[in-house]
Amino acid sequence: MNQVDWPAARRNVERAVLKLAELRARKARAEAERQKKKAPDAEQPQAGRPDPQGGRDALRDELEARREAEPVEPAAAELTAEQVARLLDKLAEKERDKLELRGRRRQARRLEVERDW
Repeated sequence: MNQVDWPAARRNVERAVLKLAELRARKARAEAERQKKKAPDAEQPQAGRPDPQGGRDALRDELEARREAEPVEPAAAELTAEQVARLLDKLAEKERDKLELRGRRRQARRLEVERDW
């Protein structure tokens, strides 16, 4: 196996994994919110309207508290050595395919050119 370092690809994979974790957390919060809306309490102020006692929107306060309580876990983004090796192999294969395709396109353009000299 060719051990080539692809820092940009590694960075993109790490970003993608972190983004997936963030999206999962958002989805969980949205699902919890939907469950909460299914069984509304009479005491809760309506979403988007200020609390009758004054102060900030109660829903906004609750969402901020949840965000602070649910940290995104970058440790879950770690790939095993085998996964990294497969990823690097796949990237190398894609790079070879890309270079081959570019070469064929370049060759095809050369054949279409009419030379009058």
